[in-house]
Amino acid sequence: MKMQVFIVRRTLIFSSVLFITTIIYWYNSRALPEWDSFCNCRKRPKLAENRQNQMVSMCSLDADFRGSGQKVISFSVFGKHPLQSGFVRGIGKNLRKIREIYPADYVMRLYFNSREIPRHSEFHRMLCSNFCSHQDYFDLCDVQYLEGG
Repeated sequence: MKMQVFIVRRTLIFSSVLFITTIIYWYNSRALPEWDSFCNCRKRPKLAENRQNQMVSMCSLDADFRGSGQKVISFSVFGKHPLQSGFVRGIGKNLRKIREIYPADYVMRLYFNSREIPRHSEFHRMLCSNFCSHQDYFDLCDVQYLEGG
């Protein structure tokens, strides 16, 4: 009888540890991928202290990991020929100005549709160049991954 109780307790402890390990693995597996799939540049880690305050943004998983209470300046680009817009060429200037004008906790978001941007086009290269060098405060928000997008 004592041996059966011991085996049941050991099995319950093992099952509990396995369950907790599975939950921890699942939670940690939601971490950001190391490489950005749209621009193919190495991602910088987002603010780790915001992990417990993670929320769902209307942008991307990258933006979610910044946590709640974000201060956002957003722009959107749409259409088949975004380079014809004067704004598009000013994305880099806007990124630099944001750091001059706003406190460091502001983030710029750019909403766009990746289906309308051919890979390795001039716009794609310009967008990715800005994203890869300003990830600390620049989020790309692909509208095709938003709800209803």
